[in-house]
Amino acid sequence: GLEFDEVRLYQYGDDIRTIDWNVTAKTGQVYIKKFREEREQTLFVLFDVSGSGDFGPQDENKRLIGMEIASIMAFSSLKNNDKFGLATFSDRIEKFYKPNKGRKHILKIVRGVLTNTNKSEQTDINFALEFIKHTLKRRSILIIISDFLDENYERALVHLGRKHEVILIRLFHPNEVFQMGTG
Repeated sequence: GLEFDEVRLYQYGDDIRTIDWNVTAKTGQVYIKKFREEREQTLFVLFDVSGSGDFGPQDENKRLIGMEIASIMAFSSLKNNDKFGLATFSDRIEKFYKPNKGRKHILKIVRGVLTNTNKSEQTDINFALEFIKHTLKRRSILIIISDFLDENYERALVHLGRKHEVILIRLFHPNEVFQMGTG
């Protein structure tokens, strides 16, 4: 992410899209906004482990694909020296790992994701989003991995999108589409 740093006088070759028109109008000289790359971001994954994730062959079901994606995100944050957190959910929060840094923390999360045994077959995305709304205080990149087979969670999703950068990853299996069409 980019964070505002300062304004400075325009120099030949600067991108005109960065001109700060308010400061330019007040001073009569052209100023541009300078940004710096935000370091130490927080990446948080919200992973749906409800019963619908078991759809598909055991070696390539939706849950396994989601586990792989969550693990890749964890190791990516380790490489970038970012904080990483994760929560698994069904119709309740199954596991929660507070955002933190370090190899030991990442390995603990990945081990927890790979050995997850969910306790509920049901899905309540709205409950999970409300939990995250009250848990994540700092602006984060929030990745939600789910098949989104639930209803009435859109309002909570929009609300989270105002504070966090929200990325949705929808899990589905090709046979699911076929079965839906024939059902």
